[in-house]
Amino acid sequence: MYIEKLKYFIDLYECGNFTETARKNFISQASVSQYITALENEFQTSLFNRHVTPIQPTEQGKYFYEQAQILLHQYQNMQQKMADFSTNTLPTLKLAYTSYEDLSQLISFMSYLKEKESPLRFELVKISCKDVDYFVQNEVCDMALSFLDEFQSKDLSTFTITKGQYQAVVPKGHPLFENEVIALSDLYEYPLVLLSEERMGPNTFALMQERSQRDGYKAQIAKTIEDFESAFFYVIAENLIGFVTEEYDMSRYGDQLKKIPLASSNHTYEIVLGYRTDTQNPAIHYFIQELTSYHKI
Repeated sequence: MYIEKLKYFIDLYECGNFTETARKNFISQASVSQYITALENEFQTSLFNRHVTPIQPTEQGKYFYEQAQILLHQYQNMQQKMADFSTNTLPTLKLAYTSYEDLSQLISFMSYLKEKESPLRFELVKISCKDVDYFVQNEVCDMALSFLDEFQSKDLSTFTITKGQYQAVVPKGHPLFENEVIALSDLYEYPLVLLSEERMGPNTFALMQERSQRDGYKAQIAKTIEDFESAFFYVIAENLIGFVTEEYDMSRYGDQLKKIPLASSNHTYEIVLGYRTDTQNPAIHYFIQELTSYHKI
């Protein structure tokens, strides 16, 4: 198995189409098919069900996909670091993130680094919340941006980027739309939409449920979704209530959606940057030093 060719499997898994996978990798469809067949022969299992359109991964294929992503990221990370050693420059920082909204919290800091003519270079990789601890712990990435609750390993350090209290997102026409503040007794009377446990991360998802119980209510979760932005579609289409952070910009939705604070809620969040405490990477030390200085301004 050639590690760099794992990208063929990953692309096929994500798009479900041999022709599209071949186009993305500038190879023939036959080459993609031969590689997948070789993988299946090597592991003596079927990775895809080819009798449906688009093709679907088997259970073995789903497991292989998760592991292949980690292995390919580690290999690419090693390639980059070896290249940095040869040129005697600061290593490129591989930054994992779980949400575009979280990543936007670093934009002003990036402008600050640019003004200082910082030598830092970055590579971004989007991952699931459930993977952040593993990715940082095993140096698949250098740092990860996510909920504090997803960093469980004791040998990881975190730097707080932002924290606050979740607010409700209510569609126009909903009984609570005119409220300036929503009481918890009113909130829990209506069906809600949340990110799924897979997308939110098992620790954060469990904590959300625990906080609802601490509020003294049982949440009516009508739908769970995989993509943060798609929540707003369901909020409008099915008259549900969703949740966003205090910083989330709702202006793009005009008067169709309203962000409303919750009264006396336990639903808080903390977005942090996680990295290995024992890291010897000079680029990480430089980044954290500059980030600390920036937050003191």
